[in-house]
Amino acid sequence: MTQVTDAKTFGSESQARAQMEGMSALMAWLRHAHEGDGDIAAKTVLSCFMVAMMPPEGINEAFDSLKSMLLFYSEPALPPSRLLGQRESGGTGRIGSTTRRPDLAIAE
Repeated sequence: MTQVTDAKTFGSESQARAQMEGMSALMAWLRHAHEGDGDIAAKTVLSCFMVAMMPPEGINEAFDSLKSMLLFYSEPALPPSRLLGQRESGGTGRIGSTTRRPDLAIAE
């Protein structure tokens, strides 16, 4: 990880050091939480960093967006049968008769 200690970006040097120590701790936690999936871990770190660096004017919008995404992705997806309006268990109806459709004629 590249050391970033630009006083204009982070304020004072001690604030920059504290930010970097926090990022190191976050990276260690993410390595453990997302073992084997470095891409997800890296994106999680970048997302946290972007929120931490967000100007005060954007915090409410970022919070609302993240909250909505968390709620959306936390709910289990419906099984395909429920999406199509089909019953999950078999019905009790009986087949009365069957018919054969004529072959489909395609005019060229």
